[in-house]
Amino acid sequence: MKKLFLLIISVYSIQHTHAQCPTLNGAMINACGVSEGLNEFVLFTTATTANVSTYIVNYGTANPPVSNRMSGVDARVKTGTGVITATGGCTVNLVTDPSTSIPADSKVIFIPAGTDNNYDLSTLCAGGNIYVVYINTVAPITGTTSWTTGGTLANTATTARFVQVTSATVGCNAASAPVFSYIGSSFTANADGNFVTWNTGVPNYSNNGCTSIVLPVSVINVQALPIKTYNAINWQTTEEINVKSFIVEKSIDGINFSVIGNVIANGNNSSYSFKDYAVEKKSVYYRIVIVNSDGKIANSNIVKLTNDISTAAIKCYPRLAQSKITIEWYASDNTNAIVTIMDAVGRVVFNKNFANTIGINKNDVDIINLKAGQYFVRVNNDNSKTTESFIKQ
Repeated sequence: MKKLFLLIISVYSIQHTHAQCPTLNGAMINACGVSEGLNEFVLFTTATTANVSTYIVNYGTANPPVSNRMSGVDARVKTGTGVITATGGCTVNLVTDPSTSIPADSKVIFIPAGTDNNYDLSTLCAGGNIYVVYINTVAPITGTTSWTTGGTLANTATTARFVQVTSATVGCNAASAPVFSYIGSSFTANADGNFVTWNTGVPNYSNNGCTSIVLPVSVINVQALPIKTYNAINWQTTEEINVKSFIVEKSIDGINFSVIGNVIANGNNSSYSFKDYAVEKKSVYYRIVIVNSDGKIANSNIVKLTNDISTAAIKCYPRLAQSKITIEWYASDNTNAIVTIMDAVGRVVFNKNFANTIGINKNDVDIINLKAGQYFVRVNNDNSKTTESFIKQ
Protein backbone atom coordinates (compact mmCIF):
# COMPACT_ATOMS: atom_id res chain seq x y z
CA MET A 1 0.00 0.00 0.00
CA LYS A 2 2.85 2.33 0.83
CA LYS A 3 4.44 1.73 -2.58
CA LEU A 4 1.12 2.41 -4.31
CA PHE A 5 0.71 5.65 -2.36
CA LEU A 6 4.19 6.77 -3.34
CA LEU A 7 3.48 5.91 -6.98
CA ILE A 8 0.29 7.99 -6.95
CA ILE A 9 2.15 10.93 -5.41
CA SER A 10 4.94 10.59 -7.99
CA VAL A 11 2.50 10.51 -10.95
CA TYR A 12 0.58 13.50 -9.56
CA SER A 13 3.81 15.43 -9.09
CA ILE A 14 4.91 14.81 -12.70
CA GLN A 15 1.52 15.78 -14.14
CA HIS A 16 1.23 18.84 -11.91
CA THR A 17 4.71 20.07 -12.82
CA HIS A 18 4.03 19.62 -16.52
CA ALA A 19 0.81 21.61 -16.16
CA GLN A 20 2.77 24.48 -14.58
CA CYS A 21 5.07 24.84 -17.58
CA PRO A 22 4.61 27.76 -20.00
CA THR A 23 2.92 26.95 -23.32
CA LEU A 24 4.86 27.75 -26.49
CA ASN A 25 2.68 29.66 -28.98
CA GLY A 26 4.98 30.77 -31.78
CA ALA A 27 8.32 32.10 -32.99
CA MET A 28 9.57 34.58 -35.61
CA ILE A 29 11.87 32.27 -37.58
CA ASN A 30 12.91 34.49 -40.50
CA ALA A 31 13.07 37.92 -38.91
CA CYS A 32 13.13 41.30 -40.57
CA GLY A 33 15.23 44.36 -39.80
CA VAL A 34 18.94 45.06 -40.25
CA SER A 35 20.24 42.22 -38.06
CA GLU A 36 18.04 39.14 -38.16
CA GLY A 37 19.15 37.73 -34.81
CA LEU A 38 18.14 40.96 -33.06
CA ASN A 39 14.57 40.68 -34.33
CA GLU A 40 13.79 36.99 -33.77
CA PHE A 41 11.37 36.41 -30.93
CA VAL A 42 9.57 33.59 -29.14
CA LEU A 43 5.97 33.84 -27.90
CA PHE A 44 4.65 31.81 -24.96
CA THR A 45 1.83 31.81 -22.39
CA THR A 46 2.61 31.61 -18.67
CA ALA A 47 1.01 28.98 -16.44
CA THR A 48 1.67 30.61 -13.05
CA THR A 49 2.57 34.04 -11.69
CA ALA A 50 6.35 34.33 -11.66
CA ASN A 51 9.21 36.78 -12.10
CA VAL A 52 10.74 37.25 -15.53
CA SER A 53 14.08 35.99 -14.18
CA THR A 54 12.67 32.46 -13.85
CA TYR A 55 12.05 31.94 -17.58
CA ILE A 56 14.52 30.63 -20.15
CA VAL A 57 13.91 30.11 -23.89
CA ASN A 58 16.08 27.28 -25.24
CA TYR A 59 16.73 26.46 -28.89
CA GLY A 60 18.80 23.86 -30.74
CA THR A 61 19.06 20.74 -32.86
CA ALA A 62 18.82 18.36 -29.90
CA ASN A 63 15.78 17.39 -27.86
CA PRO A 64 15.77 18.98 -25.34
CA PRO A 65 17.52 21.95 -27.01
CA VAL A 66 20.79 23.24 -25.55
CA SER A 67 22.52 25.24 -28.30
CA ASN A 68 21.19 28.78 -27.73
CA ARG A 69 19.07 30.58 -25.18
CA MET A 70 17.47 33.82 -24.05
CA SER A 71 17.35 34.08 -20.25
CA GLY A 72 14.92 36.25 -18.30
CA VAL A 73 17.68 37.21 -15.87
CA ASP A 74 19.19 39.19 -18.76
CA ALA A 75 16.11 41.43 -19.18
CA ARG A 76 17.17 45.03 -19.70
CA VAL A 77 16.17 48.40 -21.19
CA LYS A 78 15.68 48.35 -24.96
CA THR A 79 18.71 49.57 -26.90
CA GLY A 80 17.47 49.14 -30.48
CA THR A 81 15.32 51.41 -32.61
CA GLY A 82 12.47 48.95 -33.09
CA VAL A 83 9.04 49.86 -31.76
CA ILE A 84 6.47 47.29 -30.64
CA THR A 85 2.84 48.43 -30.71
CA ALA A 86 -0.71 47.06 -30.52
CA THR A 87 -4.19 48.43 -31.16
CA GLY A 88 -7.80 47.51 -30.46
CA GLY A 89 -7.53 47.56 -26.68
CA CYS A 90 -4.45 45.34 -26.59
CA THR A 91 -1.93 46.57 -24.02
CA VAL A 92 1.81 46.13 -24.55
CA ASN A 93 3.77 45.93 -21.29
CA LEU A 94 7.47 46.57 -21.86
CA VAL A 95 9.57 44.54 -19.42
CA THR A 96 13.12 45.73 -18.74
CA ASP A 97 13.75 44.36 -15.23
CA PRO A 98 14.32 40.68 -14.33
CA SER A 99 12.36 41.12 -11.09
CA THR A 100 9.15 42.06 -12.92
CA SER A 101 6.30 39.73 -12.00
CA ILE A 102 4.14 38.43 -14.85
CA PRO A 103 0.66 37.07 -14.04
CA ALA A 104 -0.51 33.56 -14.91
CA ASP A 105 -2.10 33.02 -18.33
CA SER A 106 -0.23 35.98 -19.83
CA LYS A 107 1.19 36.21 -23.35
CA VAL A 108 4.95 36.85 -23.21
CA ILE A 109 7.50 37.63 -25.91
CA PHE A 110 11.25 37.23 -25.43
CA ILE A 111 13.06 39.44 -27.95
CA PRO A 112 16.63 40.87 -28.07
CA ALA A 113 16.96 44.35 -26.57
CA GLY A 114 18.69 45.52 -29.75
CA THR A 115 15.66 44.89 -32.00
CA ASP A 116 15.54 47.34 -34.89
CA ASN A 117 12.24 46.27 -36.52
CA ASN A 118 8.72 47.51 -35.80
CA TYR A 119 6.14 44.86 -34.83
CA ASP A 120 2.36 45.20 -34.45
CA LEU A 121 1.20 42.56 -31.93
CA SER A 122 -2.51 43.42 -31.88
CA THR A 123 -3.69 39.97 -32.92
CA LEU A 124 -1.42 38.14 -30.50
CA CYS A 125 -3.08 39.48 -27.37
CA ALA A 126 -6.60 39.91 -28.81
CA GLY A 127 -7.55 42.91 -26.69
CA GLY A 128 -5.75 41.74 -23.55
CA ASN A 129 -2.21 42.17 -22.25
CA ILE A 130 1.08 41.09 -23.74
CA TYR A 131 4.45 41.33 -21.99
CA VAL A 132 7.44 42.14 -24.19
CA VAL A 133 10.68 41.19 -22.44
CA TYR A 134 13.84 42.78 -23.86
CA ILE A 135 16.82 40.43 -23.47
CA ASN A 136 20.43 41.62 -23.46
CA THR A 137 21.88 39.30 -26.12
CA VAL A 138 24.96 41.36 -27.00
CA ALA A 139 26.59 41.55 -23.56
CA PRO A 140 24.46 39.51 -21.14
CA ILE A 141 24.98 40.36 -17.47
CA THR A 142 24.91 36.80 -16.22
CA GLY A 143 26.42 35.07 -19.24
CA THR A 144 23.46 32.69 -19.58
CA THR A 145 22.06 34.25 -22.76
CA SER A 146 23.69 32.98 -25.99
CA TRP A 147 21.65 34.40 -28.87
CA THR A 148 23.48 35.08 -32.14
CA THR A 149 23.19 38.61 -33.50
CA GLY A 150 23.30 37.43 -37.12
CA GLY A 151 20.46 34.96 -36.62
CA THR A 152 19.82 31.94 -34.43
CA LEU A 153 16.59 30.27 -35.59
CA ALA A 154 17.19 28.20 -38.75
CA ASN A 155 15.29 29.67 -41.73
CA THR A 156 15.59 26.81 -44.23
CA ALA A 157 16.65 23.77 -42.20
CA THR A 158 15.45 20.45 -43.65
CA THR A 159 15.68 18.70 -40.28
CA ALA A 160 13.85 19.49 -37.06
CA ARG A 161 14.80 22.39 -34.80
CA PHE A 162 13.57 22.39 -31.21
CA VAL A 163 12.29 25.16 -28.92
CA GLN A 164 11.53 24.97 -25.20
CA VAL A 165 10.57 27.37 -22.39
CA THR A 166 11.48 26.49 -18.81
CA SER A 167 10.58 28.14 -15.51
CA ALA A 168 12.74 27.64 -12.43
CA THR A 169 10.09 28.83 -9.96
CA VAL A 170 7.71 25.93 -10.62
CA GLY A 171 10.39 23.31 -11.25
CA CYS A 172 9.68 23.27 -14.97
CA ASN A 173 13.17 22.31 -16.14
CA ALA A 174 14.65 20.91 -19.34
CA ALA A 175 13.62 17.39 -18.36
CA SER A 176 9.96 18.22 -17.73
CA ALA A 177 9.06 21.18 -19.97
CA PRO A 178 7.39 20.40 -23.33
CA VAL A 179 9.61 20.65 -26.41
CA PHE A 180 8.13 21.81 -29.73
CA SER A 181 9.77 21.54 -33.14
CA TYR A 182 9.64 23.02 -36.63
CA ILE A 183 11.36 22.48 -39.99
CA GLY A 184 12.41 25.68 -41.72
CA SER A 185 12.04 24.26 -45.22
CA SER A 186 8.32 23.69 -44.56
CA PHE A 187 7.67 27.37 -45.25
CA THR A 188 6.38 28.08 -48.76
CA ALA A 189 9.43 30.28 -49.45
CA ASN A 190 12.54 31.55 -47.68
CA ALA A 191 11.13 34.99 -46.86
CA ASP A 192 11.32 37.59 -44.12
CA GLY A 193 8.33 37.30 -41.82
CA ASN A 194 8.14 33.49 -41.76
CA PHE A 195 6.40 32.72 -38.49
CA VAL A 196 5.70 29.33 -36.89
CA THR A 197 2.88 28.70 -34.44
CA TRP A 198 2.15 25.55 -32.47
CA ASN A 199 -1.32 24.09 -31.96
CA THR A 200 -1.04 21.33 -29.30
CA GLY A 201 2.54 20.83 -30.46
CA VAL A 202 1.77 20.70 -34.18
CA PRO A 203 3.65 23.39 -36.17
CA ASN A 204 1.80 25.73 -38.53
CA TYR A 205 3.82 27.80 -40.99
CA SER A 206 2.71 31.30 -41.99
CA ASN A 207 3.89 34.67 -43.24
CA ASN A 208 1.97 37.89 -42.68
CA GLY A 209 4.81 40.24 -43.47
CA CYS A 210 7.38 41.95 -41.29
CA THR A 211 5.21 44.16 -39.12
CA SER A 212 1.75 42.82 -38.31
CA ILE A 213 2.05 39.38 -36.72
CA VAL A 214 -1.14 37.35 -37.23
CA LEU A 215 -1.86 33.94 -35.77
CA PRO A 216 -3.13 31.89 -38.73
CA VAL A 217 -6.34 29.89 -38.91
CA SER A 218 -5.91 26.50 -37.24
CA VAL A 219 -6.02 23.55 -39.61
CA ILE A 220 -6.67 20.37 -37.64
CA ASN A 221 -7.15 16.67 -38.30
CA VAL A 222 -5.41 16.66 -41.68
CA GLN A 223 -5.74 13.13 -43.04
CA ALA A 224 -4.82 11.32 -46.24
CA LEU A 225 -6.51 8.02 -47.06
CA PRO A 226 -6.28 5.76 -50.14
CA ILE A 227 -9.81 5.16 -51.54
CA LYS A 228 -9.55 2.66 -54.41
CA THR A 229 -8.85 4.92 -57.43
CA TYR A 230 -7.88 8.09 -55.55
CA ASN A 231 -6.36 9.49 -52.37
CA ALA A 232 -8.72 11.49 -50.14
CA ILE A 233 -7.20 14.46 -48.32
CA ASN A 234 -9.48 15.65 -45.50
CA TRP A 235 -9.07 18.51 -43.05
CA GLN A 236 -10.97 20.70 -40.62
CA THR A 237 -10.52 24.30 -39.52
CA THR A 238 -11.17 26.41 -36.44
CA GLU A 239 -11.42 30.20 -36.17
CA GLU A 240 -11.66 30.53 -39.94
CA ILE A 241 -11.60 34.30 -40.31
CA ASN A 242 -10.79 36.19 -43.52
CA VAL A 243 -9.81 32.94 -45.27
CA LYS A 244 -10.26 32.87 -49.04
CA SER A 245 -9.21 29.36 -50.04
CA PHE A 246 -7.06 26.32 -49.36
CA ILE A 247 -4.35 25.07 -51.69
CA VAL A 248 -3.64 21.33 -51.63
CA GLU A 249 0.03 20.49 -52.15
CA LYS A 250 1.76 17.15 -52.74
CA SER A 251 5.35 15.95 -52.42
CA ILE A 252 7.29 12.74 -52.95
CA ASP A 253 10.08 13.64 -50.52
CA GLY A 254 8.26 15.69 -47.86
CA ILE A 255 10.35 18.77 -48.73
CA ASN A 256 9.56 19.94 -52.26
CA PHE A 257 5.80 20.45 -52.78
CA SER A 258 3.71 21.19 -55.85
CA VAL A 259 0.13 22.43 -56.12
CA ILE A 260 -2.47 19.80 -57.08
CA GLY A 261 -5.72 21.61 -56.27
CA ASN A 262 -7.62 24.50 -54.74
CA VAL A 263 -10.67 24.50 -52.44
CA ILE A 264 -12.79 27.59 -51.70
CA ALA A 265 -13.28 28.38 -47.98
CA ASN A 266 -16.76 27.89 -46.52
CA GLY A 267 -16.57 29.67 -43.15
CA ASN A 268 -15.78 29.05 -39.49
CA ASN A 269 -15.25 25.48 -38.19
CA SER A 270 -15.61 23.77 -41.56
CA SER A 271 -14.68 20.35 -42.92
CA TYR A 272 -13.06 19.94 -46.33
CA SER A 273 -12.03 17.15 -48.69
CA PHE A 274 -10.01 16.88 -51.90
CA LYS A 275 -9.52 13.87 -54.22
CA ASP A 276 -6.10 13.18 -55.73
CA TYR A 277 -6.56 10.76 -58.66
CA ALA A 278 -2.83 10.65 -59.45
CA VAL A 279 -2.30 7.63 -57.20
CA GLU A 280 1.30 6.45 -56.89
CA LYS A 281 2.42 3.12 -55.46
CA LYS A 282 4.83 4.74 -53.04
CA SER A 283 4.86 7.08 -50.08
CA VAL A 284 3.63 10.61 -50.76
CA TYR A 285 3.17 13.69 -48.59
CA TYR A 286 0.37 16.26 -48.44
CA ARG A 287 -0.12 19.63 -46.79
CA ILE A 288 -2.74 22.38 -46.88
CA VAL A 289 -1.86 26.01 -47.60
CA ILE A 290 -4.31 28.55 -46.13
CA VAL A 291 -4.79 31.65 -48.31
CA ASN A 292 -6.24 34.77 -46.66
CA SER A 293 -8.27 37.40 -48.50
CA ASP A 294 -5.28 39.76 -48.39
CA GLY A 295 -3.02 37.17 -50.05
CA LYS A 296 -1.16 36.12 -46.90
CA ILE A 297 -0.59 32.38 -46.50
CA ALA A 298 0.03 29.72 -43.85
CA ASN A 299 0.91 26.03 -44.09
CA SER A 300 -0.62 23.12 -42.20
CA ASN A 301 1.39 20.24 -40.83
CA ILE A 302 2.59 17.61 -43.31
CA VAL A 303 0.91 14.19 -43.48
CA LYS A 304 2.46 11.09 -45.01
CA LEU A 305 0.51 8.46 -46.94
CA THR A 306 1.99 5.05 -47.67
CA ASN A 307 -0.01 3.84 -50.65
CA ASP A 308 1.34 0.53 -51.90
CA ILE A 309 0.16 -3.00 -52.59
CA SER A 310 0.48 -3.91 -48.90
CA THR A 311 -2.73 -1.99 -48.11
CA ALA A 312 -4.67 -4.84 -49.73
CA ALA A 313 -3.08 -7.48 -47.50
CA ILE A 314 -4.24 -8.70 -44.11
CA LYS A 315 -2.40 -9.38 -40.89
CA CYS A 316 -3.08 -12.21 -38.48
CA TYR A 317 -1.31 -12.46 -35.12
CA PRO A 318 0.02 -14.07 -33.08
CA ARG A 319 1.11 -16.78 -35.48
CA LEU A 320 1.35 -19.22 -32.55
CA ALA A 321 -1.99 -18.66 -30.81
CA GLN A 322 -3.78 -20.22 -27.87
CA SER A 323 -7.04 -18.43 -27.06
CA LYS A 324 -7.54 -15.66 -29.60
CA ILE A 325 -6.13 -14.07 -32.75
CA THR A 326 -6.21 -10.50 -34.01
CA ILE A 327 -7.02 -9.89 -37.66
CA GLU A 328 -6.25 -6.61 -39.45
CA TRP A 329 -7.21 -5.57 -42.96
CA TYR A 330 -7.46 -2.41 -45.03
CA ALA A 331 -10.77 -1.17 -46.44
CA SER A 332 -11.27 1.57 -49.02
CA ASP A 333 -15.04 1.89 -48.41
CA ASN A 334 -17.71 1.17 -45.78
CA THR A 335 -19.02 -2.12 -47.18
CA ASN A 336 -18.83 -5.27 -45.05
CA ALA A 337 -15.91 -7.67 -44.99
CA ILE A 338 -16.39 -11.43 -44.65
CA VAL A 339 -13.83 -13.09 -42.38
CA THR A 340 -13.50 -16.85 -42.72
CA ILE A 341 -11.27 -19.31 -40.82
CA MET A 342 -10.63 -22.75 -42.35
CA ASP A 343 -8.73 -25.75 -41.05
CA ALA A 344 -5.92 -27.52 -42.91
CA VAL A 345 -8.32 -29.54 -45.09
CA GLY A 346 -10.50 -26.54 -46.03
CA ARG A 347 -13.40 -26.95 -43.59
CA VAL A 348 -14.91 -23.65 -42.42
CA VAL A 349 -14.71 -23.28 -38.63
CA PHE A 350 -15.54 -19.57 -38.44
CA ASN A 351 -17.42 -17.22 -40.75
CA LYS A 352 -18.63 -13.72 -39.90
CA ASN A 353 -19.46 -10.37 -41.49
CA PHE A 354 -17.66 -7.33 -40.07
CA ALA A 355 -18.65 -3.72 -40.76
CA ASN A 356 -15.78 -1.86 -42.43
CA THR A 357 -14.52 1.59 -41.67
CA ILE A 358 -12.33 3.31 -44.25
CA GLY A 359 -8.71 2.59 -43.38
CA ILE A 360 -7.30 -0.12 -41.09
CA ASN A 361 -9.83 -2.47 -39.47
CA LYS A 362 -8.92 -4.67 -36.52
CA ASN A 363 -10.95 -7.38 -34.80
CA ASP A 364 -10.24 -10.12 -32.25
CA VAL A 365 -11.57 -13.66 -32.82
CA ASP A 366 -11.93 -16.27 -30.06
CA ILE A 367 -10.25 -19.58 -31.05
CA ILE A 368 -10.08 -21.28 -27.66
CA ASN A 369 -12.39 -24.11 -28.79
CA LEU A 370 -10.42 -24.93 -31.93
CA LYS A 371 -8.25 -28.06 -32.03
CA ALA A 372 -4.48 -27.74 -32.24
CA GLY A 373 -3.15 -27.38 -35.77
CA GLN A 374 -2.77 -25.02 -38.71
CA TYR A 375 -5.59 -22.70 -39.83
CA PHE A 376 -6.09 -20.21 -42.65
CA VAL A 377 -7.76 -16.80 -42.34
CA ARG A 378 -9.42 -15.32 -45.41
CA VAL A 379 -10.84 -11.80 -45.69
CA ASN A 380 -13.24 -11.17 -48.57
CA ASN A 381 -13.10 -7.40 -48.90
CA ASP A 382 -13.06 -4.72 -51.64
CA ASN A 383 -13.91 -7.40 -54.26
CA SER A 384 -10.74 -9.29 -53.40
CA LYS A 385 -9.74 -12.20 -51.18
CA THR A 386 -6.54 -12.31 -49.14
CA THR A 387 -5.36 -15.12 -46.90
CA GLU A 388 -3.07 -15.54 -43.91
CA SER A 389 -2.37 -18.47 -41.58
CA PHE A 390 -1.78 -19.24 -37.90
CA ILE A 391 -1.16 -22.27 -35.71
CA LYS A 392 -3.42 -23.10 -32.76
CA GLN A 393 -1.34 -24.55 -29.93
